[in-house]
Order: sequence, then structure tokens, then C-alpha cells
Amino acid sequence: MDMDFERTLAMLSGQSAQEFEACQLTDADKAIIDNAIGVLYSGLSLQKWLDGLTLGAAWLAAMDALRDAIFSIPVNNTVTNYVRYATFEHIRKMKIKMTSVAHTNEYIKCPPEKRAVWTEDANTKIQNGMEIIRRKIMDFVPGGNVHRAATPSMTPVFREILNTKTMERQHERERERK
Repeated sequence: MDMDFERTLAMLSGQSAQEFEACQLTDADKAIIDNAIGVLYSGLSLQKWLDGLTLGAAWLAAMDALRDAIFSIPVNNTVTNYVRYATFEHIRKMKIKMTSVAHTNEYIKCPPEKRAVWTEDANTKIQNGMEIIRRKIMDFVPGGNVHRAATPSMTPVFREILNTKTMERQHERERERK
């Protein structure tokens, strides 16, 4: 939609032009969010693959975990809406990629002595991706700096949701295999 028209509609609904401008994501913001989703997805995929799934199954499980984590975000603002859109866009692109990759049925070949390092890398990626998304969302909450200090527990909430959903999906897939 045309930005001038959107601004006009916002003013029509009682919002000031300054409020409207403050709520708009820049291309740089979108790039940061897209990158954070990629990092988060990469970490989730690696974690699932290290858990013993095939690459294709790890990708699918990571898609589910990513979607669940993003839609569990309790804040609803411009950034959250974009994060949700970008998540679906990332999932769409990965599903296309899955159709063209020949090694989706392979298991990870992780040397035992490197497993801890690879697991830590996956956890770091998950943590970093969620933290970047959380910070960007809080930047767009009115008084974001005030709320940022008051909501440090949001990341553990996301982590718990990710772990719970992950275990549920893993058990569900194991039941389907039997």
C-alpha cells in the first residue's frame, strides 16, 4: 500500500502523523528481523538434526518450533506482525529448498568429540535469534526502553515453549513411525 495513503488512513483513525511514523519498520529493521529468523531457524534445525532426526525431518520440526515460538510472543505490534509474516516467508522458502536438496534423508555425521560444541552452537543461535527479535519488538513498544528492563524473562518463556513443543512433536513423530 502507498505510504502516504497509509498515513492518511492512520490520521483518519485518530493517530497522529508522528505516531504513524514511529510505528513504521525500515528496510534495515526488516533485514535484521529476517536475519534473526534465519539464525533462529538454523539453530533449531541443527538442534533437531543433532537429536537424531534426518535433515528433512529436522527442518520440518524446526519449522514447527519456529512457528510456535513466534506465535507465542505476547506483544502485538508492528514488529510482531512483520516477524510472523517473515516467519511464514522463511518457512515457505525452506519448503521449496527441501524439494531440491538431495540429502534430506541423511542423518548428521557429527564426531562424538564435537557434539558438545555443535550443540552449544545450536543453542547460541537459538538464543541470539530470539534475543534479536525480542529487542526489536521491544523497540516498538511505547516506552520500549522502560519495558525492555521489565521483560527480561521473555526469552526463558520462549525457550520453555520451544522445548515443550519440540518434545511434543518429537513424541508425535515417533508414534507415527511405529
